[in-house]
Parts: sequence; C-alpha cells; structure tokens
Amino acid sequence: MAERRHPRTGLTSRAANPVLTTEPAPDANEWHHTLWARTVNSGIAP
Repeated sequence: MAERRHPRTGLTSRAANPVLTTEPAPDANEWHHTLWARTVNSGIAP
C-alpha cells in the first residue's frame, strides 16, 4: 500500500483504518445495554 499524507496535518498512513474496515464484534453494543440496566435498577429511569 502506498504511503498517504494527510493534507492538513502532514501525518502519514501506510495501512487502512481498522475501525473502518472491520466488522464490529457481536457484543459491540453491550455497554449500552449494561448502562441502561444500571440506570433502571438504580431508579434514575422508570
């Protein structure tokens, strides 16, 4: 892969961004469910 240079920062990148090229894990949204459960259990939300 060719080296790419960001036009504003001048930083270089040799690889694709793994955040944009990989599928999310099956439990990627688990934190949201955990946070909501804690909120409901503490009485903050009905």
